[in-house]
Amino acid sequence: MSQRIETRDDLLGFYRTQTEVTDPGPHAGAYAGLPEGIPELCRAIQRNVIHMWWIGEQTYGFTREELEGEGRKILDEISLRSVGDMLDWILRESGDTYRISLVESGDGIG
Repeated sequence: MSQRIETRDDLLGFYRTQTEVTDPGPHAGAYAGLPEGIPELCRAIQRNVIHMWWIGEQTYGFTREELEGEGRKILDEISLRSVGDMLDWILRESGDTYRISLVESGDGIG
């Protein structure tokens, strides 16, 4: 059954609600310290959550080869659909140092 959107509050409530795809699961704490501004949030997310077919100098400012040279396994990431699965993968691949490395890089997550 669809949620009925009649007011601005209904609309905001709809977009504030996690879904099966957007729910971070046990990693909700990874959102602590994320920037609130859109440009800052985009900078924090880029290089971590990317669209495989958009990777390039003109879109993200880096190439697939550069990411693979840094140890990213792009082909392993393709099948990840939910935010919870993405965070599981990021934390597993980073040895659970993901939050620390973002703080040290100045991306505002801590």
